[in-house]
Amino acid sequence: MAANVRYNRVLHERVVVASVVTDDVPRLTDGERVRERWLGDGVSRVDVHYGFMEDPDLYRDLGALEDIDLDNATFFLGKETVVATEAPGMAIWRERLFGVMGRNATSAA
Repeated sequence: MAANVRYNRVLHERVVVASVVTDDVPRLTDGERVRERWLGDGVSRVDVHYGFMEDPDLYRDLGALEDIDLDNATFFLGKETVVATEAPGMAIWRERLFGVMGRNATSAA
């Protein structure tokens, strides 16, 4: 989004920063799935929660928000890259294995 603002020199009228959260329960009801927080100036943060047994469906769940027209929306996807380091915490071989698994996983797009 920041690159879009720098390139096009415009911030859209409505900006939604959405995050997918996997909870420690198998399934969630629709009423507890979407949590929106207004940050001001047309910007909001939406956390969409799923149980660990569910397949995320952001199009369906973001469409439940009142003032979002998903058919005319522009989506920007973020990607995290896991880098193994010698820092304290997880063993280095586990960090490397986790990185390989992340690179081999299906793309969120």
